[in-house]
Amino acid sequence: MKLKIRRHAAIFLIFAVILSSMTACSAGKKKGKKNSGDNKEVQNLYSSEYVKSTEVFKMGDETIHLDVALIYLIMEYRQYTVTEDNINSLPDVCKSQAIVSLHDTYCIYKEAMASGIVTDEEDEEMARNYADTFIQSCSEALEKCGISKETVYEEYRKQMIVEKFKHDEKNRLGQEYTEKYQKEYGDKRFFKAYVITFPTVQVDSDGMPVSNSDGSYATVTDAEKQSAYDNAVKAREEILGGADYKEVISKYGVDAYSSETTSYEGYSTTNGGEDKLEKLKKGEATEISESKLGYIFYVITDDNSTDSRDYYIQYLTNNDVNTEYDYLENKWKKSIIFDESKDTIGTAWNDIDMVSFGKMLME
Repeated sequence: MKLKIRRHAAIFLIFAVILSSMTACSAGKKKGKKNSGDNKEVQNLYSSEYVKSTEVFKMGDETIHLDVALIYLIMEYRQYTVTEDNINSLPDVCKSQAIVSLHDTYCIYKEAMASGIVTDEEDEEMARNYADTFIQSCSEALEKCGISKETVYEEYRKQMIVEKFKHDEKNRLGQEYTEKYQKEYGDKRFFKAYVITFPTVQVDSDGMPVSNSDGSYATVTDAEKQSAYDNAVKAREEILGGADYKEVISKYGVDAYSSETTSYEGYSTTNGGEDKLEKLKKGEATEISESKLGYIFYVITDDNSTDSRDYYIQYLTNNDVNTEYDYLENKWKKSIIFDESKDTIGTAWNDIDMVSFGKMLME
């Protein structure tokens, strides 16, 4: 079964912005004309012929034209709130990030196409619907910048393919690692336990151990320590007698020092520990032992926790998927070497007056 991309607006945030007016260099300007819909004067900044024919970057085998670069530039600018305080510094940030976003998208798009990715009618319709919404929301701005509907459709389709490819790669990795950890842990018995602690150290108002100047824990008096042990014995006996462990720890005031833990059969011995919990059944408890913080014992609250097993498998899977996917994405982004100083074509990109553009956004 072919995996489908998640269909929500976040996939297309890269283009889901309203195009704003931009300051242009003198080349390609057109005279204003009337908008037939509302009789409002529309002053074009660029002609469609100019932005479509003007080359600004060379990225591998791809030549990026001004109309596409403008979309990425505006998208980056719109992520910020333009103010008098950042009007002079923001342009450099936006220009730099626009190039990074443009480069990353085209790198991954190249990898996606090389993989033989296949789109279906639903994918294509989704991309076109988002493009139509975008066009309808900013038709006047598109006209000012000379950006055609066809360019918008093409870029939305590229972005759809990029996101679909990324989604499918994550799904592929997820399936591989899920199968791996299902084989390793699927037959193991997982259990939940509650570790109950009766402190023999001083604690602050937040329930945290108090330390001496030398870093050691500040201990309680011998009488208080004996009382802690006696209470631990009584609490354990009450729980083994059938009392609810949560009510017991509340009764003895050790809620803040007790917590749930999860493990699985074989974990302790595999990691050099003792098998204290793995053979116990629900409601049973370990013997009382002494730690640096106090007297502790464990109560088994679930001796066959399938949800803990599933959560652990998912946890391991997610960690490995994220690690490997990050590696793959970084590799994809390095597949096209781009040097702005060498791969910028002409002066159209550098001629954009970004400060004036920022002032327009403030208005």
